[in-house]
Amino acid sequence: MGNNILYIEDNPDNMMLVKRALEARGYKLLQALTGLAGVESAEKEEVDLILLDINLPDIDGYEVAKQIRRSTK
Repeated sequence: MGNNILYIEDNPDNMMLVKRALEARGYKLLQALTGLAGVESAEKEEVDLILLDINLPDIDGYEVAKQIRRSTK
């Protein structure tokens, strides 16, 4: 597995906690605050792992996962 992790999360406290933990271990964290921004990042960036919140302000995490799966096939 590579070092690029996309974290789709609207809570800034959760984002900061995960960012600190992962970057301390050498991972590069790509951040998205909404589901649509996360889908866009997943399509544009080379991502090795996605951490996805289910309760997002625009579209829920299930819909985000569906859109990412469709766009990466």
